[in-house]
Amino acid sequence: MARRVAPGSTVALNWAAARGVPMQMTAACAPGNNCERECLRPEPVAAGSYSVELTGFRTCTGECECDNAEPLGSCPLWSSLELGEPFVVEASLVYPETGALELVLE
Repeated sequence: MARRVAPGSTVALNWAAARGVPMQMTAACAPGNNCERECLRPEPVAAGSYSVELTGFRTCTGECECDNAEPLGSCPLWSSLELGEPFVVEASLVYPETGALELVLE
């Protein structure tokens, strides 16, 4: 899954102060085809300093347009895509003191 972000838009995301811990889903927990596999169990994080990293892409090949795009908004892209020209935006936060964090994609 990818998310298209329109130029000049703002996207707000909430962090649940948790990290994903890998675990194996068993057939007893998730019966059915392809349900027995690795998944991530949310686990609360401890207070402290954290690094936030977001990878963006400058090019997209495939179905990269939004069906329900809002002006200055964003939308999820679910189709097969080829993303290119990656770049990384990084920031730090102190949990729980940091109330908000802004990452600017340029």
